[in-house]
Amino acid sequence: MVWRTLLSVYYLAGIFVTLVPLYWWHVDVGGILVVEDSPFQISLQFLGGQLEITKLLNAALTAFRVYLLIILAYGLYSTIKGRRFLNSTLFAVTVLYMIEPALFFIIVEVLKALGQLPAEYEPIFIGTTSLVVTQPNAVAVLTVTFEPTEFYWVALAVAVLYPIARLSLRLNERREKGTTKT
Repeated sequence: MVWRTLLSVYYLAGIFVTLVPLYWWHVDVGGILVVEDSPFQISLQFLGGQLEITKLLNAALTAFRVYLLIILAYGLYSTIKGRRFLNSTLFAVTVLYMIEPALFFIIVEVLKALGQLPAEYEPIFIGTTSLVVTQPNAVAVLTVTFEPTEFYWVALAVAVLYPIARLSLRLNERREKGTTKT
Protein backbone atom coordinates (compact mmCIF):
# COMPACT_ATOMS: atom_id res chain seq x y z
CA MET A 1 0.00 0.00 0.00
CA VAL A 2 1.25 3.44 -0.92
CA TRP A 3 0.33 5.03 2.43
CA ARG A 4 2.49 2.48 4.30
CA THR A 5 5.48 3.21 2.08
CA LEU A 6 5.05 6.99 2.38
CA LEU A 7 4.59 6.90 6.16
CA SER A 8 7.54 4.53 6.57
CA VAL A 9 9.77 6.83 4.54
CA TYR A 10 8.47 9.86 6.52
CA TYR A 11 9.18 8.21 9.89
CA LEU A 12 12.56 6.82 8.83
CA ALA A 13 13.67 10.15 7.33
CA GLY A 14 12.27 11.92 10.40
CA ILE A 15 14.45 9.76 12.63
CA PHE A 16 17.45 10.73 10.49
CA VAL A 17 16.57 14.46 10.68
CA THR A 18 16.10 14.23 14.45
CA LEU A 19 19.40 12.44 15.04
CA VAL A 20 21.65 14.64 12.89
CA PRO A 21 23.13 17.35 15.13
CA LEU A 22 23.05 20.24 12.65
CA TYR A 23 21.50 23.67 13.05
CA TRP A 24 18.54 24.70 10.90
CA TRP A 25 18.80 28.51 11.06
CA HIS A 26 21.58 31.04 11.42
CA VAL A 27 20.66 34.50 12.71
CA ASP A 28 23.25 37.25 13.04
CA VAL A 29 22.47 40.68 14.45
CA GLY A 30 25.49 42.79 13.57
CA GLY A 31 27.85 40.22 15.09
CA ILE A 32 26.59 41.28 18.52
CA LEU A 33 24.09 38.45 18.81
CA VAL A 34 24.53 35.24 16.81
CA VAL A 35 21.94 32.49 17.09
CA GLU A 36 22.21 29.08 15.46
CA ASP A 37 19.36 26.76 16.24
CA SER A 38 17.14 23.82 15.43
CA PRO A 39 14.31 22.29 17.43
CA PHE A 40 16.92 20.04 19.05
CA GLN A 41 19.85 22.37 19.88
CA ILE A 42 20.78 26.02 20.09
CA SER A 43 23.87 28.20 20.20
CA LEU A 44 23.50 31.73 21.59
CA GLN A 45 26.52 33.99 21.34
CA PHE A 46 26.55 37.53 22.67
CA LEU A 47 29.61 39.65 21.90
CA GLY A 48 31.51 36.53 20.89
CA GLY A 49 30.86 34.55 24.08
CA GLN A 50 28.48 31.66 24.56
CA LEU A 51 25.58 32.54 26.88
CA GLU A 52 25.20 30.27 29.91
CA ILE A 53 21.47 29.81 29.33
CA THR A 54 22.42 27.83 26.23
CA LYS A 55 23.24 24.81 28.40
CA LEU A 56 19.80 24.81 30.02
CA LEU A 57 18.05 25.31 26.69
CA ASN A 58 20.04 22.48 25.11
CA ALA A 59 19.06 20.13 27.96
CA ALA A 60 15.37 20.87 27.29
CA LEU A 61 15.85 20.55 23.52
CA THR A 62 17.62 17.22 23.97
CA ALA A 63 14.63 15.97 25.95
CA PHE A 64 12.40 17.06 23.06
CA ARG A 65 14.72 15.22 20.63
CA VAL A 66 14.38 12.01 22.65
CA TYR A 67 10.59 12.42 22.86
CA LEU A 68 10.34 12.91 19.11
CA LEU A 69 12.64 9.97 18.40
CA ILE A 70 10.40 7.72 20.50
CA ILE A 71 7.30 8.91 18.63
CA LEU A 72 8.93 8.52 15.23
CA ALA A 73 10.28 5.05 16.06
CA TYR A 74 6.85 3.97 17.29
CA GLY A 75 5.28 5.42 14.16
CA LEU A 76 7.70 3.48 11.97
CA TYR A 77 7.08 0.26 13.92
CA SER A 78 3.29 0.71 13.76
CA THR A 79 3.35 1.48 10.05
CA ILE A 80 5.49 -1.56 9.28
CA LYS A 81 3.00 -3.67 11.26
CA GLY A 82 0.17 -2.25 9.14
CA ARG A 83 -1.35 -0.09 11.86
CA ARG A 84 -2.33 3.46 11.10
CA PHE A 85 -0.35 5.78 13.35
CA LEU A 86 -0.12 9.44 12.43
CA ASN A 87 1.95 12.02 14.24
CA SER A 88 2.52 15.47 12.83
CA THR A 89 4.99 16.80 15.43
CA LEU A 90 8.01 16.86 13.11
CA PHE A 91 5.89 18.34 10.32
CA ALA A 92 4.53 21.09 12.60
CA VAL A 93 7.91 21.96 14.11
CA THR A 94 9.58 22.16 10.70
CA VAL A 95 6.89 24.32 9.13
CA LEU A 96 6.62 26.58 12.18
CA TYR A 97 10.37 27.18 12.05
CA MET A 98 9.66 29.49 9.11
CA ILE A 99 8.26 32.05 11.56
CA GLU A 100 11.60 32.61 13.30
CA PRO A 101 12.29 35.85 11.39
CA ALA A 102 8.74 37.03 12.21
CA LEU A 103 9.45 36.51 15.92
CA PHE A 104 12.49 38.79 15.66
CA PHE A 105 10.34 41.44 13.99
CA ILE A 106 7.72 41.16 16.76
CA ILE A 107 10.40 41.53 19.46
CA VAL A 108 11.78 44.64 17.74
CA GLU A 109 8.26 46.12 17.42
CA VAL A 110 7.43 45.41 21.09
CA LEU A 111 10.70 47.01 22.23
CA LYS A 112 9.98 50.02 20.01
CA ALA A 113 6.45 50.33 21.42
CA LEU A 114 7.80 50.22 24.97
CA GLY A 115 10.27 52.97 24.11
CA GLN A 116 13.23 50.70 24.79
CA LEU A 117 14.56 50.53 21.25
CA PRO A 118 14.56 53.62 19.05
CA ALA A 119 15.03 51.69 15.83
CA GLU A 120 13.82 51.17 12.29
CA TYR A 121 13.72 47.69 10.85
CA GLU A 122 12.41 46.40 7.55
CA PRO A 123 11.33 42.80 8.07
CA ILE A 124 12.63 40.02 5.87
CA PHE A 125 12.23 36.28 6.07
CA ILE A 126 15.38 35.08 4.35
CA GLY A 127 18.38 37.24 3.61
CA THR A 128 19.90 40.41 5.03
CA THR A 129 18.40 43.67 6.20
CA SER A 130 19.42 46.55 8.47
CA LEU A 131 18.38 47.48 11.96
CA VAL A 132 18.97 51.21 12.39
CA VAL A 133 19.17 52.32 16.03
CA THR A 134 19.02 56.08 16.57
CA GLN A 135 20.24 57.85 19.70
CA PRO A 136 20.48 61.64 20.19
CA ASN A 137 24.16 61.79 19.23
CA ALA A 138 24.66 58.57 17.30
CA VAL A 139 23.23 56.21 14.73
CA ALA A 140 24.10 52.51 14.70
CA VAL A 141 23.37 50.38 11.68
CA LEU A 142 23.34 46.66 12.39
CA THR A 143 23.21 44.12 9.60
CA VAL A 144 20.63 41.46 10.42
CA THR A 145 20.87 38.14 8.59
CA PHE A 146 18.39 35.26 8.60
CA GLU A 147 19.62 32.18 6.76
CA PRO A 148 18.16 28.71 6.79
CA THR A 149 20.91 26.11 6.54
CA GLU A 150 20.99 23.45 3.86
CA PHE A 151 19.87 20.93 6.46
CA TYR A 152 16.71 22.94 7.14
CA TRP A 153 15.69 22.34 3.53
CA VAL A 154 16.28 18.60 4.05
CA ALA A 155 14.07 18.70 7.15
CA LEU A 156 11.41 20.65 5.25
CA ALA A 157 11.47 18.10 2.41
CA VAL A 158 10.93 15.34 4.97
CA ALA A 159 8.09 17.32 6.54
CA VAL A 160 6.35 17.64 3.17
CA LEU A 161 6.07 13.84 3.09
CA TYR A 162 3.63 13.95 6.02
CA PRO A 163 0.64 15.62 4.32
CA ILE A 164 1.25 13.50 1.21
CA ALA A 165 1.24 10.30 3.30
CA ARG A 166 -1.83 11.48 5.20
CA LEU A 167 -3.69 12.17 1.95
CA SER A 168 -2.70 8.75 0.62
CA LEU A 169 -3.97 7.14 3.83
CA ARG A 170 -7.25 9.03 3.62
CA LEU A 171 -7.76 7.99 -0.01
CA ASN A 172 -7.02 4.39 0.95
CA GLU A 173 -9.58 4.57 3.77
CA ARG A 174 -12.22 5.90 1.37
CA ARG A 175 -11.39 3.14 -1.07
CA GLU A 176 -11.74 0.52 1.71
CA LYS A 177 -15.09 1.97 2.82
CA GLY A 178 -16.31 1.89 -0.75
CA THR A 179 -15.46 -1.80 -1.13
CA THR A 180 -17.00 -2.85 2.21
CA LYS A 181 -20.39 -1.28 1.41
CA THR A 182 -21.05 -3.55 -1.60
